[in-house]
Amino acid sequence: MFYYGIDLGTTYSCIARADENGAVEVIKNIEGKNITPSVVEFISSTEIVVGETAKGDAILAPDNVSLYIKRSMGKKDEFLFHGEKYKPEQISAFILKKLVSDASSLTGEEITDVVISVPAYFGFDEKQATENAGRIAGLNVLAIVNEPTAAAIAYGAKSKAKEDKIVLVYDLGGGTFDITVAEIVGDRVTVISTEGNHTLGGKDWDAELISYFVSQFCEKTGVDEERVYDDTEVLNELVIKTEEAKKELSAKNSTAFSLSLGREQRAKLEVSVDKFDEITRHHLSSTIELTKVAIKQAATKTSSTGKSCDKFDEIILVGGSTRMRQVKEALKKEFGIEPKLFEPDEAVARGAALLAQYLVTNPPAQTAVGGIARKSERFEEVTSKSYGIETIDKQKSVLSHVILKNDKIPLSNTETYYTLESNQWAVELKIYESNIMEPITDLSFGKLIAENELKLPPDLPADSPLDVTFSLDRNGLLSITAVERSRGGSCNITVKTAGLQESEILRLRLATSAIKVTEEA
Repeated sequence: MFYYGIDLGTTYSCIARADENGAVEVIKNIEGKNITPSVVEFISSTEIVVGETAKGDAILAPDNVSLYIKRSMGKKDEFLFHGEKYKPEQISAFILKKLVSDASSLTGEEITDVVISVPAYFGFDEKQATENAGRIAGLNVLAIVNEPTAAAIAYGAKSKAKEDKIVLVYDLGGGTFDITVAEIVGDRVTVISTEGNHTLGGKDWDAELISYFVSQFCEKTGVDEERVYDDTEVLNELVIKTEEAKKELSAKNSTAFSLSLGREQRAKLEVSVDKFDEITRHHLSSTIELTKVAIKQAATKTSSTGKSCDKFDEIILVGGSTRMRQVKEALKKEFGIEPKLFEPDEAVARGAALLAQYLVTNPPAQTAVGGIARKSERFEEVTSKSYGIETIDKQKSVLSHVILKNDKIPLSNTETYYTLESNQWAVELKIYESNIMEPITDLSFGKLIAENELKLPPDLPADSPLDVTFSLDRNGLLSITAVERSRGGSCNITVKTAGLQESEILRLRLATSAIKVTEEA
């Protein structure tokens, strides 16, 4: 029996399987490649192309191609192709269908149960959207796992460290950046802290390089920049060539290519690795600053043997964009440790497959308020967000956190609040998600994700206690219970995604199953 994990990436995706003994292999697609471009081309309303061909056609038919859909997950965006509207979850489902279909064809297995990875810094809506994409693709999503955690799981399984080891997992993909501090002992992984930016990735390095090439082209030809940016075909060609140039700079000191606009304007565009480093330095600096934040947060915790968690032993690089040599050089200069490139395109899928194997072969723990808590002998995760409630402090509305970022999950925390007035008939409960680790913060730093009203009994005096319990399960499912202590009145709040509702998921699943997903048009 095999257990499957999927790295649903911004630019490339990958599927792997683990057997009952924990041996892992990446499953190639039908083109013989370990990774598949996360690019979808809409040939018609009944035929979709996913992969290399779609990526190539981004130049020829850009209006029919979806790129970087992962950056829209959790948003209410819609995309129009051939008169039909598509949501981010459905477009992601096409990518998942391609991966699973190819793997089934090559292995002869029916694949239904999977673990899917997401950036550690994804919030509730983004994680739920990813799970919904899996359901739309006809899959049973066993769990959503953070990408650097999955990479740490794969690294732990391969290294099998006998002594406790603190590692820094630096994960720079095509569209997202995560940094995680984790303890690894053998194949046991405990996440200590995590930080990141799910809108920062290799794509942003590409954007800086594209801007540089456009300026160079216009300087050499006398063409206005607006003409280049308005020509969709030329711009898409430049996107592809820029990606190739960036890869070449990982091994060469300079690279060049030609670009044409119409029949007359043509120029040779060049860039050195020093210039590339210069124009993208601010992005790299941003990842270093976030890395320092994660290390500072880890410093407040200790390992299983009492070791300070900010004293890490290794730096592990995952994600395709860590091949840029500026990444390794900057990390070594900043922290004095030679980073290790660890299967940058495959580590996350491998770790997700190992987690799938563990979840299926280990029965769940007892049901907790807010969802099912899995046994955690081998893998312990933290929440990448803080969760709290709107309260009044010194006559000002503030956000009072009940769960703080980097708390271990699953967990259940209770805080006591008090009524403001005598004979108060109800309390309005507003639930927020934030990136702040302080117990009290300004409401503007939070995102409202749920609300409800707790009706109070008559003749209740002011300062009557209300116990509010937040429960967060391993998959990020948050539930809240509020109890008026003196007479036992209560209300529950289940946080629902701002995205698709159940009926829409079922409709899109049916519609998606009727669409042919292929590699070639």
